[in-house]
Formats: sequence, structure tokens, C-alpha cells
Amino acid sequence: MSENFILQRLREKFSPDEEAGTEDLTALNYKVGNTSGMDVTPEIPSELAERVGQMAQRAGGEMEIQIGNPSTFYIDREDLYHTVEGLGIDFSIHSDPNVGYASPYQVGEGGGFDGTFNYFTQYLQAFASFKLEAESRSDLKIGKEDGIKIGRINPHVSVSPLPQTEQERAQGVALDPLGYSLSKLQENEMENRRDAGKNIWDNENFLRKFYRLFIVDELEDNEYQLFDRFYIPYSNKIDKVWREKQNETLNRIYENRSGEFSGDKLGDKIKIIRVAGQADPAIANTWLDILEEAEDFGDSVEFEIPTRRDRPNKEIEVNSLVKLDELIKNLNPNYGISELRRLPEVYYYLKKEKLEGISRGTTENEFDEDKKERLWELLQEPLENAIDDLWNLKPDDVQEEVKEGDPRVSLVPINAKIQAVSNHLEIPNRKILEKTFSNHARYKDNSKTGIRQHIENMYAGEKGYFENGDDRTPSKRHENFLRAVADQFEQQMWQESNVFYRVGPAWVSSSEETVEGEEGIYHQGWRAPKFLWKYLVERKHDKAHGGDYDLDLTDPRKDNGYFEALNDREFQMDVAAAVAGTYMWSMFTQVEADFDMEGTSHFKGKSKKESWIDWMNRFGIGINMETMAGQPRQYFKLWRPVHVVAACRAINITARSRLEEGDDLGGKNHMASELDDCPVKFTIDMEHVSSFGVDPIKEMEIWKDREKELLENPVEVDGEAIEVPGDSNRPLAKMLRMYHLTKPGHETSGGVGHTHGPFRKGDKELYTWLHKMVKWGFTRTGESGERASVMYEVGGEQVGTVYQAKLAMDLIELGVSPDELDPSVVDPGSEYKSEKEALIARFFDMDRTTYSKEWAKIEQHAFDPLDGLLEAETFDVTFSGSAALENNNRINEFLPEEYQ
Repeated sequence: MSENFILQRLREKFSPDEEAGTEDLTALNYKVGNTSGMDVTPEIPSELAERVGQMAQRAGGEMEIQIGNPSTFYIDREDLYHTVEGLGIDFSIHSDPNVGYASPYQVGEGGGFDGTFNYFTQYLQAFASFKLEAESRSDLKIGKEDGIKIGRINPHVSVSPLPQTEQERAQGVALDPLGYSLSKLQENEMENRRDAGKNIWDNENFLRKFYRLFIVDELEDNEYQLFDRFYIPYSNKIDKVWREKQNETLNRIYENRSGEFSGDKLGDKIKIIRVAGQADPAIANTWLDILEEAEDFGDSVEFEIPTRRDRPNKEIEVNSLVKLDELIKNLNPNYGISELRRLPEVYYYLKKEKLEGISRGTTENEFDEDKKERLWELLQEPLENAIDDLWNLKPDDVQEEVKEGDPRVSLVPINAKIQAVSNHLEIPNRKILEKTFSNHARYKDNSKTGIRQHIENMYAGEKGYFENGDDRTPSKRHENFLRAVADQFEQQMWQESNVFYRVGPAWVSSSEETVEGEEGIYHQGWRAPKFLWKYLVERKHDKAHGGDYDLDLTDPRKDNGYFEALNDREFQMDVAAAVAGTYMWSMFTQVEADFDMEGTSHFKGKSKKESWIDWMNRFGIGINMETMAGQPRQYFKLWRPVHVVAACRAINITARSRLEEGDDLGGKNHMASELDDCPVKFTIDMEHVSSFGVDPIKEMEIWKDREKELLENPVEVDGEAIEVPGDSNRPLAKMLRMYHLTKPGHETSGGVGHTHGPFRKGDKELYTWLHKMVKWGFTRTGESGERASVMYEVGGEQVGTVYQAKLAMDLIELGVSPDELDPSVVDPGSEYKSEKEALIARFFDMDRTTYSKEWAKIEQHAFDPLDGLLEAETFDVTFSGSAALENNNRINEFLPEEYQ
């Protein structure tokens, strides 16, 4: 339980103060201590054991020992054992402060993913060896039930900046949230991931969001450029869909743009179809069929055509396109509407000269003007309809059976149509493709038939999109396609902005999906990352929970949707924190490390590959994550208390889930007692939080409110509530393990980083912060809960922070609110009326001993201000002169009398 610095002795002297406070803040479970510091000033020794011994003179009940190098646990082991044993104080450990756990890169700032993983694996192994030997040796009290307690390891959670929403280049090789290369999708790599049940590329929901969040955002309307060289080679269905959309666009252009400038719609259509016919001569035969099947005009015009050699004139009743063709050919065998290549010329003569230009120019072929006008009126609509029929004709309109998988969607080939429209209407091919894509990219009337929906289905691996009729299975074709995607967009995928705001959210929000394949589970499905997404992002920002945005990640570009929300700095930080927390969760729970302690003294059993969380439970090693100091110009990926604790809870959720599902954790079927159901907890350093330019106590209040809400209303994932341990009446009690009680002082750091400001006498601000956190649950874990720590980080200051912190905790336990902490209630020099007055007097350095010392100083120096201001005449006769001797006055008699 609590230390009760001097409170117990005061209570023995005074009767309990019934009016000391209305809120019960008793039964606290804590110790006050200090860190070992670093050898940053000449006053602090460099040798670790000596430094620990010197810092223990501050009279703390616990020490946080700074050990950055894992080998220290081996090299300085005996010195540490004997020093701690001799001091008799509990201790915890602080690892390298410049290592972070939220990087997606293999190497880089803070060590990167691999660097951090390798470092902390060695650290956990070395610390486990140190702890195991201490607990096993009979000559040591360290680690024993009634001896010196070994606390948690305290790392900094993140040391790398929050990424911008748009970055130009990648900082290194990026990993996916499960620790695999984000872009290395070779066949053996995919098999390895599937064997481990960790292949994110088998998660259909992830792939759909990956396409919408990353690919679409990366390419925007330029995505049309990928079809011919990228999408179509992998999918016949996409080929056909793309042709259908092009055909729709070309048909619309053909219909709307013909006649736009010339004013002659039919003439333009005839010219367009002629160019198409040149590109594909085979359609000429279909044109003959269309003429044969065309309906009659509904009226007719009779023409009498002279014949040669005195034969009777030929009479032709023109009531159809076939008869029109017959009439023209009788006038001139070189012409006719049945020949597409000559159709523009025939049309010209029909329109401009009403048959005269077609004939051989003989006067015998001159027809009645009314008949020619009437013919012109009758032929225009049927001829246009016939040309439209040819342009719009589909293969299944003229064939009894169309081969399955046939990509043809128009009898006039799409390439021929593009050439025809481009040549006659002067529309570049690129513009036609652009128009096709922009017209059909989005959904229509929520029917989801847009081209992008088809592409999304392709990314998701829907079987029908990869059935190409060859020996390769659809799944293999899909895998090859994804490999091509990864190769094509490797550098873009590695950009941290894409990792944290596009690719990462696509998986984190879909992580709970379990995917079974032919050879087992390819994607296990995890609730913890989805917990982070729902808790940090959806609950705060989604309209469904009272937020401001529609966070449908399959349509992120909608108004007030995901991409618009990314302009909101608060939203951006929450998204990045959910992804960064997932990378930290992955390090602790998903990636297996090569621990090897075989041959180490006191170790029994065999070493094996296992995750950090397994190793921690095996040896009872707990972790406290702490925010690293930063700057107001640049946030870190994880720095806000609510974000850090959420990431810690994600790790704990997975650890408890494994035990609940019957799995073991480091060879145990239960959680180690040292871990208190939470292998990873939180250390608050108010100075570090304030370094980002925020009010730290407000950030703690935000966490307190969110934690209370979480405990009262658990997050649901896949229809199941995720219960987390804690008490909504004491929301900070479970997860806040340590408070680095220092006074922020950023403007006085002298350019050397940040100061560890002391808790000075009478500092009501630090008292208020400490009181609020105790009120919110800190240290209120009860006798059976894990003990909390109030810790002063030693820096250059050498004042009595530990003493002041002990006084503060006694005052809080006594029930003294910050408003009641008033020096005016103390009567200096008088007897204390209550333990409350006695403690307040000490807090403000107004206790009786101090008062007496100060009063003595005042009396001694009372007339110092008058020195030099008073004048007196010089004595003619002095006690040391001859007159003094004559009067028998002796110096040794006068001196004692002077000071009486």
C-alpha cells in the first residue's frame, strides 16, 4: 500500500480530521522514487552502480534505473545486485530513450522496425536473464515475495515525426502492419505469409479499400492509362468491360458530336462509318445485310430510267434502301449506297444535286424536280437508321452463339470506332479514353456498375475476373496481378504518407476478417487493430457515432468523406495513431524473435522462436510505454496519452484473447501475476507531453474521459464486445503505472533538450496535477492491484523533489484539495492544530523548525539595512586606551557583557 511518509505519525498525535475532505482518496497503492539519471553533469557519476547508490540518497522508495545497452545486464550484473541489495529499494528499468516502436520502415529513425525489434529482443532476453538469476539465488532478496520488487521496463513509444498527408518520396523499405515487406510479393513470400496465416493480400476487404484509398488516389483520372498495359493482360472480363465502356462513350460522341460543327448530322455519320469501314473492311458485308433488312420508306417514288439500244425504259419504284441502291447503280454502275467506301460521294450527290451528279450527265436522265425532292425526303431517315444500326450493332445481334469470353462488344471494332471518331471529329485517342474513364468511373444511382467497381472486384480477386480459359487458376492469375501492382507502385507504397493514411487504414479497418484458403487459414483475423480503428477513429469522427464525417473507406472521395476528413489535423493524428499503434502491436504480438537462453544459469527448458508477449509472460516482464519529448512544430506518431494507452490496450487484448481461446502465452495458460492482466501499461511524463505545445493536464483529462467511456461502453468488433479491465469510477487506475513528476520548463532548457524541473516547495500546479490524477484513479489500485510509482526524473537539479512528492501524496491521501492547500491556514511558530495544518506547513516550508531558523536569521540581520546610514561621535576614551587601564576596565570583562 502507500508509504504514508509522515501521515501515520501525525495521525498518532492528532485525532482524525473529519473535515479534511469529502472525497475518499485513501487506500492508495504507490511508492515515491526517482530515476538513476544519466551522467550529464559532473555531480552525477558515470559508473552505473555508483550512480544508483548516489541517487538513492534522495530517500525514494523505488528507483528507475537507466540502462540503454542490453549487455549491461550481464557486465554490471553483480554490481547492480549488490548495490540494490544494499540499498534495499525496489527498482524498474528505463531502456534506450531514442528507440521507437511505431516505424513502418525496416531501418530508419529510431532504429526502424527491424532495428527496434532486434534491439528490444536482446533487451528482453538480457533482462529476463538478470531477473531469473535474481529470483533464483538464495543469497539475494531481489524478486522475492517479501523482498525487493523488480518493476517494469519503461521505453519511449515513438521518436519519429507524424507524416504529412502527401510526401514526395519514401524514406526506406516499408513493411506491412504484420512486419512483412509491403511490396515483396514473390510466390515463396506469399506462401510464407499464408503458412503463418498473415497474408494481408488474401483479405478481400483490405484489397477493396486498398484500391479505393491508394490506387485511385494515386492515379486519379489517369487510371485509364493502365488498362491496355496493366489490367487487360490479367483479366478478359476487364477487357470486355473496358471495351463496353469505350463503346458507350464512342456511341455518345458519334450521336452528339456529329453535325455539331457542319450542321449535317447524317453527312458526318456517313463519313465516320466510312473511316470505320476502311479500318475494318469486314463490316461491308454486314452493311449489305442491314440494307436488305431495312424497313420500307412508307411511300415510294417511281423513276423511269432510259436504256441503251432502243430498249424499253426501265421503271424503278424506290420504296426502300435496296431499291435506292438499284436506282443509283442503274444511273451509274460505279456508285451505290451498298458500297461504304463510295457512300460519302453518293450522299453528296443525293443531297446537293438530287441524283444529277450520279448519272452520266445525259439529258435523258434528267428527272422531275418534285420526284427528286420527294426521294430526298424519304431516304434520309431510313439511311441514318441503317448507318446507326451498323455502328451500334453487337456481335450477338448477328451470331447465333457468341464465344464465351469474347471481348467484342461491337460489330464495328472498338479500335476502328476510335480511329473513325478521332479522324473525322478531330478528338485525340487519349481524350476518348479519358472521357470513357471519367464518364464511367463512379457509381451510378448506387448500382455500383461503374468501371471502378469492376476494377475493385478485380483487385479483390473475384473469380470471374480471372477466368481466362488457360491453364492458370484464377487465384494464381490474381496473385500475379497483385505482384505486378506491387512492382508498379513500390516506391509510392513505401511513402510514409501512403503507409499511414492509405494502405495502413485499409488493413487496420479490415483486420478482423478471417480468410480460409485451400491449404488452411491464409489470414487469421485480429480484433486488436480493428479495436484501434473503431476506438480512435470511428467513435470520434464517424457520423454514425455523432462525428463529422462519412468514413466509408470503399468510397473515400465522397463529399465529407475520408479524404476530406484528412484535412482535419485532429482526424489525421487519430488515423496515424491507429496505424502506428498497430505497428507497435505487431512487434509485440505477431513477429517471432529468436530468443536463446540455453546454457544460461538458472534457465531450464529449451529456447524457441516466440513473440515478445510470450517471452514477457514467461518471465513476468511488464512494459510501461512513455511519450518521448518533442517539439510544438512537429508531433510524433504516438504522443497523446489516449493514443499511447490505446496501443498498449491493443497488445493486452491480443494477449488475453490467446489465453481465452485456450492458447498458451510463453508456456503458461494464465497471465503472469506481475503483469496484472495488462502486459503493457503507460507512464505519463507531463513534461514530455507539454513539449508538443499542449496543456498536459488537458491531454490527461481527454484520456480520462475516453477511458471512462471505453469501460462503460466497450468497442464492438465483428459483433462482439471487447471487454477491457478497469473501473469507470477510477479510469486511470489500471493503465497508468507511473507518473514522471517533473516541472515542464522548455524555455529554460538552454538548447540541451529539456529540463527535468523539480517539484519545488509550495508548487501548487504540480500538486493540482497530481491530485487530479489520483482523483481520476492513479495509485488507487487497492491492496490487490499493481502498485503505482510517483517518480522524479533526475537531471541537473539537486533539490528535494522526492521529499516534496511524499508530502503531496500524504496531503492527497488526507483529502486536501488544491483549493484547501493554502499557506494562510498555518500559524507559524504555534502548535499545529491538526495533521492537515502540519502537512501544509511542511509543503510550503513553513513548519516550526524552519520558522525558528528563519526567525533567528531575521533577528540576527534585523539592522543590516541601517548599516552605514547612522553616524556617532568618536569616543575620546576607549576601553582599550590608557584611560581604561587607569579605571581598571579590562577587555576580557567587557566582551562577555557585550553579547549578554
